[in-house]
Amino acid sequence: MFRFTIRDVLWLTVVVGIAMGWWLDRDRIRQQTEAPRAAMQRWQTLPLRRAEAALRVTEAEWASLVEINQRNPGAVSESELRRLESQLDVARLDAERASARNEFGPLTPSRP
Repeated sequence: MFRFTIRDVLWLTVVVGIAMGWWLDRDRIRQQTEAPRAAMQRWQTLPLRRAEAALRVTEAEWASLVEINQRNPGAVSESELRRLESQLDVARLDAERASARNEFGPLTPSRP
């Protein structure tokens, strides 16, 4: 029958301590490399969120003006409706552009 001596227990403690130190160091290194990557992903999605928020605001403004014009014909001029509709188109294009940049990355011009 095998009996543990104090020397065996001390060696086991040393081996477990070294393994735990190595594991904690590797975990710290992994966290340090993943933190900037996660921050960069959040940073890259900000233009998309801003463009989507601007689109929602413009859609709400346009819908409210259309409703006002339906309830009170002539309350909102046609030029104002066309101006807001063009702003809505611009907001949609901005949201699509931000979505494309978020998905494919920024566009870089090609050099000959």
